[in-house]
Amino acid sequence: MKIRHDPPFLSSLLFTIVFVWIARWVWPDVLLRWGWKTGHYVNADLHEVFWLQSEMAILSLAIILIGLIVVWTGYLKKVRWTWFIMFAIVFGCAPILIFRDLALMPRNFFMPASDWLRLLADAARGEPLARLMVESILLFLFMVIAVFLPVKSFFFSPRAPITRPQP
Repeated sequence: MKIRHDPPFLSSLLFTIVFVWIARWVWPDVLLRWGWKTGHYVNADLHEVFWLQSEMAILSLAIILIGLIVVWTGYLKKVRWTWFIMFAIVFGCAPILIFRDLALMPRNFFMPASDWLRLLADAARGEPLARLMVESILLFLFMVIAVFLPVKSFFFSPRAPITRPQP
């Protein structure tokens, strides 16, 4: 097996790592759906919230699987439409997948530099919310890097010259 080091391969590796990491976050919420069949019910309002959360998790898992299939089938072959699919996943679906717990707090993304440094220090100390925010931001940045890394390979690669048959 020959290991390639071209940008689409590195990009697909980054996408795979990020998608597996997000799937690790989503999987417990997928399992919530089957937790109610054991008879462990909470009040009706929380039951509905947990049910909708598990629906969102199943949808997220489907998007992750679609992304992985696109990356490992067409992205490595540099099929141009697969880049557009990954662009749509990164900028359309990934913010919802990654920042779903933090989506209600947009003020957290527009902080001064001193607050960002405090957030990084809190994440290094192991505080759960700070760590979740830093992981979320890093995962999204990795996805943005992965989608723009192979742009030259997809759109500006030299095409084979058209040859005309000689009579």
